[in-house]
Amino acid sequence: MESKTISVLIILISLFLLASCLTIESELSLNDDESGTVRLEYSVSTLAVDIAKIDKDNSVLPFPIMEDEFDAAILKGNGVQKLEYEMSDDGARYYIRSLISFDSLNSLSLFTGSQFLLENQGSNKLLTVTVYDFPEDYEIDIQTLNIVSENFAEDFISFTVTIPGDIVRVNGATFSGSEVSFTITVEDLIQSTENVQFSVEYR
Repeated sequence: MESKTISVLIILISLFLLASCLTIESELSLNDDESGTVRLEYSVSTLAVDIAKIDKDNSVLPFPIMEDEFDAAILKGNGVQKLEYEMSDDGARYYIRSLISFDSLNSLSLFTGSQFLLENQGSNKLLTVTVYDFPEDYEIDIQTLNIVSENFAEDFISFTVTIPGDIVRVNGATFSGSEVSFTITVEDLIQSTENVQFSVEYR
């Protein structure tokens, strides 16, 4: 993921067929009350963006690129505020850098299309981030995998989450101090047969 953004998440087969490139990096800082900030940096081919401009109702991009689309996603989040937004291009790629604040993980989930779920585990808390929730009938053929391998070899999606407590354990990610890091290549994401997620338990 879905609602539309980085992450964000985030991947559509139709986008692959454009031989486009996609890289997403996010840095999330979480507070005790489930509010926080997220810095998002991502890049995507100008070709894919130009096609999205032509037909906004059937965009091949599952996240907002132009600032008006970004603002619309913020309204959907209902509790998300834009603090910074900057976009540039080098002729081949658009580069978007932004900073948002959110008042709850539910608002963040609506904005990004990824799911952020915080549950109590006794006296601890468990944060689970579902980067992409594949449909049950999801399949990908060898030809498409080859296209992805050829065109997305250097592209990836990453999350860095700063946890407001002492980390007890992580699953599907790594951590150092209070920071949890998760990275997956676009190729590995597409080849996954299960939902892509990671979790961290902290106190």
